[in-house]
Amino acid sequence: MRKTHLPRLFNNTVRDVQKCWDANSTEHPFRTMAGDCVKTAGGDVFNMTEASGKMVAFVRLLRPPNTSLDGVWYASVIEGEMKHRADAAKAKMQDIFCAVALDNTSTNWRALRILQQKYPWLIAVGCRAHLFDLVIEDVFKRIDEFQAILDEVRVAVRFIKDHGRVNKLWTTILNGGRTVVLYPETRFAYGDDLMLERFFENRSNLYDLINHDDWASTTRSVNNNLVSSFEDTVNSPALFTSVKSLREITSVLSAIIHFVESPSFSASWTLPLYLSLGRFLQDWIRRPNNFSAEAKAELKNIYQRRWNGSGNTIGVYSPSLFVASVLDPYTHCLGFFRNLPLGLPTIEYDSVMRVELTRFRSTDFFPDPDEYYNDASREFKALLLANIGISRTKWAKLLESYKARIMPFVQEATGVADAVNLKPLDLIGIMKKHFDLYHAKMDWMIMGRNEEYGVDTLAVIAMRYLCIQAQTADVERANKANKVIHTKARFSLKEETAHMLLYCYHNLRLLEKYEEKGTKAFSSTIATALFSEESSDDEEDDSSVMEEATEEVDDPKASTDISTNEVEV
Repeated sequence: MRKTHLPRLFNNTVRDVQKCWDANSTEHPFRTMAGDCVKTAGGDVFNMTEASGKMVAFVRLLRPPNTSLDGVWYASVIEGEMKHRADAAKAKMQDIFCAVALDNTSTNWRALRILQQKYPWLIAVGCRAHLFDLVIEDVFKRIDEFQAILDEVRVAVRFIKDHGRVNKLWTTILNGGRTVVLYPETRFAYGDDLMLERFFENRSNLYDLINHDDWASTTRSVNNNLVSSFEDTVNSPALFTSVKSLREITSVLSAIIHFVESPSFSASWTLPLYLSLGRFLQDWIRRPNNFSAEAKAELKNIYQRRWNGSGNTIGVYSPSLFVASVLDPYTHCLGFFRNLPLGLPTIEYDSVMRVELTRFRSTDFFPDPDEYYNDASREFKALLLANIGISRTKWAKLLESYKARIMPFVQEATGVADAVNLKPLDLIGIMKKHFDLYHAKMDWMIMGRNEEYGVDTLAVIAMRYLCIQAQTADVERANKANKVIHTKARFSLKEETAHMLLYCYHNLRLLEKYEEKGTKAFSSTIATALFSEESSDDEEDDSSVMEEATEEVDDPKASTDISTNEVEV
């Protein structure tokens, strides 16, 4: 298996994945390289994926040379892999890749800075799903009233989980329904929202539990103080009211995180989603509820801090993501950057434009970089003027055409005439339901080829910004699969064997999706690999390696393990 079948399967998978990339590049010409380190039974490994549009492919598994990982090593392996893939395609790196996405740790950001210094055209992105998760974490940790609610619910849920007879009676009452859940306090923060959701959902079942005929006998051997505390929690209408109000915030954040983690999510929607969240929080703060003015003020402070970052943390906002949003005709025409919510600082358009356009001035994108810079600056200024509604140029007409395309669906779904006031869940729902109307990259291709619009220079880089992937959830899924493939039973699994197993496991599923959609990019990869030649009689029969690996691995899409490390700049 290791010597013949697995290498053949791997080589055929590599070939067919490349065919998928060739088909995908028509609409999504640039890719984002992502990487992350994970601990396995065999030690630390560094996994990499590449993504563009809805396509995400596993790239490489590497073992660090030592246990002291640093940004220099991260940068070197990412650069090496991008060069390798560019050489294989007989192209320049900049013709294939547009960005690198890593988690928000100090080591990762050191690697990103090294890469950006060497390749100015390469856009560095920290995982935005992680940052949205940190907002939930801040909400619980920094606001005492919210933390007290979470602690009380956690104690009640733990009471059920920790006492066998209580849990047995609870299972009887549920009768197959969804039970309460308890996540470790170190797990990603949106697990706390799920705990609150299930607790509130089971409020009638909890009341039935403490009033059950067998309740007294079931809890006879349990500490009386614990029993009384649990009964007081269940009999507290104020607690359930507070949980309901708190979940108005955390459920929205959880929905945003899951949406940002999806492969179809475009980085240009990151800031509009955060601004939509800000307007929602602004309304929530104004409404009467059980929480104090101090708690609401701290909620506003958390939102502001996570926008720009503070101290050792980075923020959701970045000039690159702002430019991506402005260059996206759909987010642009909806006017999300007018009247920023909750006292966010005004964005300095001119300085952002200079920083972002200068990154391409020193490269060989254009024969005359200075002329390009002047043309792109002029076109970008016209776009910004149209954004704030003071332009009567072709840009204004173009944006009106986008409004005419999507606003009817906005109004039909929400009854809101002005998209700026869209709530986050409504915005996500519209984006998912009418995603087939979203063709930002193709629209830029058409505009760049049409002299009537006068944006042929800007169109060259607009495609790069619209191909950015602003999350590393796909690498996290690969990490999860890696942990199951490389178990203690396979402690001595060679790096190359582990790489081929993980590559085939991840990318064969990708090929299956393309096959379901009718893509003719490949034939029967597995059959070609395993049955094209007869194996020799003396070859080791080790087919269980791949079979056991694929049988044991849970669906990587089922969950993602988001790190909660802060950035130390």
